[in-house]
Amino acid sequence: IKQSPFKIIISNQHHNLSNNKIWDWSLGVTLNNTIIIKDISKTHISKQRTMQVLKHELNHLYLNRLVNQSYLPRWFEEGFAMYYANENSISNKFILANNVNNQYMFNLKMLNKQFNTGSKKQFNFAYAYSQFLFSNLINNYSEEIIINIILDIKSGYIFDDAFYKNTLLTVSDYSKETNKTIYSKFWWFRFMKLPSLLLMLAPLLS
Repeated sequence: IKQSPFKIIISNQHHNLSNNKIWDWSLGVTLNNTIIIKDISKTHISKQRTMQVLKHELNHLYLNRLVNQSYLPRWFEEGFAMYYANENSISNKFILANNVNNQYMFNLKMLNKQFNTGSKKQFNFAYAYSQFLFSNLINNYSEEIIINIILDIKSGYIFDDAFYKNTLLTVSDYSKETNKTIYSKFWWFRFMKLPSLLLMLAPLLS
């Protein structure tokens, strides 16, 4: 990839972001050759989490230099950044579990809206869903498929065609198959909160 200088800034400013919601709800952003990390005096996150955020943004920088970001769907970009930053938290599984019956949330065409103009809940869901879409791709086909998709895009394929060439599935069909996997894996997660609910209702049930 092209090697050139880049900056890392620790800041609380919006830096003229086109959508302040992105900065309000993010821990970091990458703009061209500049990585901006939100000051931990505001985020109150751990050193380990801070390093994950930095790795996430470095992954964006790397991917953007490897393939023009306009050639990639947002879910693939964010899934890539999260996968290689080891951002595999239980909270993301709960986010997916809490929405398994909401087909609207799992509509790929709506993801960009959820990233950029949706509520904080939709914003967090978009990240959790992107992470699962990407990691599931590797689990089903191996990490080599990511390399092959990127190489095909660099050789002139559009993303959807490169995806189909390597998976024999359209992106839409892959999304539908992944949604079935999510439901089968996480539908029961919603009931992990049941004990606390029963404690709250105990006085009424006695």
